[in-house]
Amino acid sequence: MTTDNTQQPLKVMMFIASSLQGGAENMVTHLLNELSQNGVKVAVLAFAGSQWLKNLNNQIIQLDIGNNEAWYNPALYWRLHRHIRAFAPHIVHSHGAKASAIIARLNWQGKLIHLATKHNSRKGKVFNRLCHVTAVSQQVASSITNNSLPQIIYNGCQRRADIARPPAPTIEPKKPLKLLAIGRLDPIKGFAELISTVANTPHIALDIAGEGRQRAELEQLIKQHNCAAQVQLLGHCHDIATLMPSYHGVIINSISEGFSLVMIEAFFYAHLLLSTPVGAAPELLPKGLIIPHGGLANTLVNLPDNYPQLRQTYQQFVDGNAQRFTLANIARDYHHHYRRLLKKGAA
Repeated sequence: MTTDNTQQPLKVMMFIASSLQGGAENMVTHLLNELSQNGVKVAVLAFAGSQWLKNLNNQIIQLDIGNNEAWYNPALYWRLHRHIRAFAPHIVHSHGAKASAIIARLNWQGKLIHLATKHNSRKGKVFNRLCHVTAVSQQVASSITNNSLPQIIYNGCQRRADIARPPAPTIEPKKPLKLLAIGRLDPIKGFAELISTVANTPHIALDIAGEGRQRAELEQLIKQHNCAAQVQLLGHCHDIATLMPSYHGVIINSISEGFSLVMIEAFFYAHLLLSTPVGAAPELLPKGLIIPHGGLANTLVNLPDNYPQLRQTYQQFVDGNAQRFTLANIARDYHHHYRRLLKKGAA
């Protein structure tokens, strides 16, 4: 029988096989910081020079696994094995398909308690063969085809006490409604359709916060539609939370999302959120706030008339639901799940 470790201080090792800084990396960073401040001893396996490491607090043990990110690299497995053996975690928690496949290969004998989190529904056959999986939404969970149902733990964010949501900007007859879209400039975010639609909707103005490989294409599209007075590319914005309250609303026009952290930030700071039916949006947001497929133009054309009712619907929703998505609550959910897995392993 395995030694009962359920009453010992919890030791968790996390791994995301990326050196970039996107939504999943930000979520892992926030989760690490929150767990470390709540009695969990946390170590993170990270590629040298990972951009997101600078956001970790000094309580987190950072373990270097080199700079070769190829998943078949033998030196990577040697470093992982060495770090795992030295730290002796109760749980190894991987995020994303690549990290989960690497840990699964390393754990072929099943000696580790390995928890894998799936962040999107687009890829990741490895999750179909793992015993312990969490998904960030029902939609993501439905893409996993093994016999056991994954635990759903939504993403969350740190609610900032220093940002008060002021009254929504007023609607003035001769001034456009100001919308904010946020994300990396990539075709999957649907920014091209959004720009083209706004260009044909004079009473809507749009700012897009983010950088990415599609920037030149979007700049050309703005020039083509002659809508530079209506649409602006803001570039990378460090503090999105302070931006949101100055707009009438936030809009997500993505083609696909795993779980949008922009959505959660909007719950705390935006006056309105409209979203395509991606990620967790259709399972969380009231139906009236969902932009149906092919319905973007109609939504924007009617937005000035519908804005007061949509605002009321949104405010009622966030008043009753936003608190569950605080980072403290999400970290608590993971902590409880770790304990359940540890107890199950000790039986």
